[in-house]
Amino acid sequence: MPKADRNAARKSFRQSLPENLPGWSVEEMTIGPTEQDSAAISRCLNYDELIFRQYRSSRGGFYLYLAYWSPHRMPPDAVGGHTPDACWMGGGWTCEASSFSWKSRLGDKELLPAQYRRFRDAAGRVQYVIYWHLVGGKLFEGDYRIDGSPSVRSCLLWKSILLHKTDTNDEQYFVRLSSERPFEEIWDDPGFRTLMESLARLCLSGRDG
Repeated sequence: MPKADRNAARKSFRQSLPENLPGWSVEEMTIGPTEQDSAAISRCLNYDELIFRQYRSSRGGFYLYLAYWSPHRMPPDAVGGHTPDACWMGGGWTCEASSFSWKSRLGDKELLPAQYRRFRDAAGRVQYVIYWHLVGGKLFEGDYRIDGSPSVRSCLLWKSILLHKTDTNDEQYFVRLSSERPFEEIWDDPGFRTLMESLARLCLSGRDG
């Protein structure tokens, strides 16, 4: 992935995504329940820019969370410490299913493998989640685990940090999609594909199929 200065990256970041999707309503969301909470979270995550949107249609709804960090802005381990495995499960969600290399395609193009989870909260609500953490255009893979003790998960995270230590000066993207329905049920929706094609051009393109 070509390097870019912060202003150039931020310009392409917003312009690369469609403001509207055919058949879907779009709502810009705040990252916290209050303005003060949002400001505190923003300071903690220290991103250059964030897009957090909810999309709804007759087929259900999904959320897009997309954050960007320019080189030197944030250590990858600090970004990697805020995955759904940590934050969602810390908030009371239970992981019912997972894949550490979820494959998907757009036509003849294969996207980079995603982390996949199916979560359920105490009220019984289910959310299907796929996410990618990219450092210098490459997956920050490491040893993702949602089982085992906190000490084991911490050890595996630090192993990942050490393996990626040389990438700390690269730009980073974190892309998370969460849906009320399995992604297989909305993947071929024209509006959803429009969004995924934009994300593929931005950072998620894999090898040709």
